[in-house]
Amino acid sequence: MLSSYTQPLLGDRFLLYTDGVTEPENEAGEQFGNNRLEQLMRDNRSRTVSELSQRLMAEIRAWKPLAMTQHDDITLIAIDMLGSPARTTSSAWQALERTLQKQCFQIPTDCER
Repeated sequence: MLSSYTQPLLGDRFLLYTDGVTEPENEAGEQFGNNRLEQLMRDNRSRTVSELSQRLMAEIRAWKPLAMTQHDDITLIAIDMLGSPARTTSSAWQALERTLQKQCFQIPTDCER
């Protein structure tokens, strides 16, 4: 549940994800991690959300050794704010929150190479 409300601005990008995005480990046992994810977001901010999602999945696949099976789901939702901020109301955010609580949107991949 959203614990606070911040007015989104035109051009803002949101990435909602499960721990399956940040917890895959490399051969040394190091997790992909939030810092790496944040840097990828910064480095790819000019890409479309579809291109960003594909890039993130490629980076996760490259991080995880071929011999290791992906046991956790990898779920992410990328949202770009395209409309007028004045039209983005708290009721719109509440509707989004209800939708996210009811459904799971997965990228169609099991993170296998």
